[in-house]
Amino acid sequence: MSTQHRWRRSVVFGAVAWLLLAGITVLQLWPDVPKSRAGWILFITIGPPLYVLLEATGSWLFSQKRGMAISRSRFSLLRVFIALLLSLVLLSGVWWLAWLIGNPS
Repeated sequence: MSTQHRWRRSVVFGAVAWLLLAGITVLQLWPDVPKSRAGWILFITIGPPLYVLLEATGSWLFSQKRGMAISRSRFSLLRVFIALLLSLVLLSGVWWLAWLIGNPS
């Protein structure tokens, strides 16, 4: 198999994976999906990497190894409080970004 053929195959696989992640993100956000063409373009370009980044960050932060750095106990109110605080900060940032995209000056 030539290098060019492998490269094309990787690009096609990457594009399919990208669109699959965009589809998963659309399903999670339904019915609050973009209404304009620019919104859809931003959603498809930014949505999949943001989804993967947030999933990986949540898994990393609250994994058994990293979670133990916050608290040694199996269930901890401190970990719940930190998760709630991070979620509120993230949600406010996402709402602010959505407001900016929806209300251009």
